[in-house]
Amino acid sequence: MASVPAAPAAGTDRPKRRQTSWDLLRGFAIIFVIVQHATWGGPFLVSELERRPWEFSIQSGAAIMMMISGYFVCQTLSSKGPGTLLRNRLARMLPAFLVATLLTQIITHLIGPESLQRSFTSMIGTMLVLPPGFVEGIARTDGSYWTVPVQIIMFCVAALLWPRRWGHGWRLHLVLAAAITLPVVAKLTLTEPGLAQEVRSLLSAGGAYRAHLFAAGAALWLWGNRRGNWATLLLVPAAVWAHEFHHDDIDSTLWVAIATVGIALAARGKDYYHPVMRPIIWLAGISYCVYLVNHNIGYSVMYQLSEAGWPPMAQSGAMLVVAVVLGWALTRLVEEPAANWLRSGGLWSRRKAARAAAAGGSATHDTVSQDTERESTVTATPQDREPVSHLSWVDTASGAEVGRVEAPARAVDDAGRASTDDPAASSRATATGPVPRVD
Repeated sequence: MASVPAAPAAGTDRPKRRQTSWDLLRGFAIIFVIVQHATWGGPFLVSELERRPWEFSIQSGAAIMMMISGYFVCQTLSSKGPGTLLRNRLARMLPAFLVATLLTQIITHLIGPESLQRSFTSMIGTMLVLPPGFVEGIARTDGSYWTVPVQIIMFCVAALLWPRRWGHGWRLHLVLAAAITLPVVAKLTLTEPGLAQEVRSLLSAGGAYRAHLFAAGAALWLWGNRRGNWATLLLVPAAVWAHEFHHDDIDSTLWVAIATVGIALAARGKDYYHPVMRPIIWLAGISYCVYLVNHNIGYSVMYQLSEAGWPPMAQSGAMLVVAVVLGWALTRLVEEPAANWLRSGGLWSRRKAARAAAAGGSATHDTVSQDTERESTVTATPQDREPVSHLSWVDTASGAEVGRVEAPARAVDDAGRASTDDPAASSRATATGPVPRVD
């Protein structure tokens, strides 16, 4: 009898080492966002708030986060495909976004200034992830939420193009060049009122004037993974120039340019770590949810503290604390558990388990369904050490072998991973009858 090593227990797959450089980039990006909102954005949008003695007005944090997102969109597409990209990204983004939208609507109506309050219809429009300005009369519940529909549009476009040979070679370079240049051409040519202006508004709503950020991230991924050459990097300064063209903000553009260097170093450079980086790394882990709750909720907090007589910088400090605490709670209570549940199949997984159990009750022991073969765990004795040579299926009642197939050694690993992804797999396999055994 050929012997095998025991199948890995659930949760024992060796995790990949997390690269600190990316967390530092994300951490600094979200710091840029919340400090800019706390010192400049609040007084700019809410007339009741006083100007701060010190202001940070550079609006580049969200742009940097989008470039990082463009990089990892390509990474996920390359390693796992478009289906996994959409499933994982939407599972991570949408539940937290929906809860944050509802929370923002409630808090701003309870304690926020009138200028931040939005209608119930606008809240529904926001939850439906309608692009900014897509429907007249519907405003976003929170002004910073413009990034969510833009990112989802970019994810869908990338997932659509990738399997159609537009995600490789010269075609991908052509797509990235078009993403940078065509919005610029449209903005230069569509200047007349009427239909041209409407087309320009649709391009803006669809995120065309932010596409250069994703293109820059994708170009850096090509270069970092040695799928492009030094000429590929010419797309990066072109994207930086497009950013200046669209936004006419030299300070923001300068920081976007610096961020491209940081992304390039993270892609190819040596990873560094020091204990002093831990707070920024921790903040990076909750950055998305901090982003969702720092704007209107933070401004509402500052408004109430202003009414209570707090000094301006104390208001800003309190806003930062509230944003981080709420962002941490939203990450731990909503984003992470919802993402894990949806990635594992959610209700579909439970229904599938119920159908398998029902089918197993009426099926004979000498039949093995295709689903059961995929999801059953592999049993092995502790003393086994040699690679797998065969898989056989055994009648649980009589012990007789009812099926046998040739199997490479990786079959054990695949089965082990299947049981890791679905904790109910082993119990489901037992309930449905024949269990695969390793010879």
